[in-house]
Amino acid sequence: DVRQDAWYYWDVVRVYENGLMVGTGADEFSPTVPVTRGMLVTVLHRLAGEPAAAAGGSFSDVLESAWYARAIAWAKESGIVNGVGGNLFAPGDSVTREQAAVILLNYANHMDLTMRNAQISQLDFADAAQISDWALEGAAYCYSNGIIGGKPNKLFDPQCQATRAEIAAILNRFVETADSGAEKSAQQQ
Repeated sequence: DVRQDAWYYWDVVRVYENGLMVGTGADEFSPTVPVTRGMLVTVLHRLAGEPAAAAGGSFSDVLESAWYARAIAWAKESGIVNGVGGNLFAPGDSVTREQAAVILLNYANHMDLTMRNAQISQLDFADAAQISDWALEGAAYCYSNGIIGGKPNKLFDPQCQATRAEIAAILNRFVETADSGAEKSAQQQ
């Protein structure tokens, strides 16, 4: 279900080949299906090498037997996610573009990734006022580093549910940007 002429084709290929995202079936990726909060954190957990977390340190709505439990426990312990309030994570809820931006910024900070500084003033989207205050820094960080681009008509579309194709593209750009930053840092030393 991923055509070679689709804008996201190579992004899906790269995240699939690198084991970051898997299909939703034997021969399906489901590019238009929204990504859940549990899925995104699981992908980042894989990107980090699946580190362990202390037992019992997760959210009250994350069962220890759930497929995403280890990833969410690690992300909470690492300060990558804070949940949605009331010790809840809402793992089955679709992740929005602004939530994804914040989670990626927190991940980059946790992993000490060197990237371009975020400039909130650069968020010149037509809907910039709709970006939640708590997400401004994450949105600016992802936009400044070319990780999350805008949509047609100069929109960031902050509350839009991110699809699997969008997350594949965002992750691919994130990894490329992080790798590029690491190379520059090593060359300067």
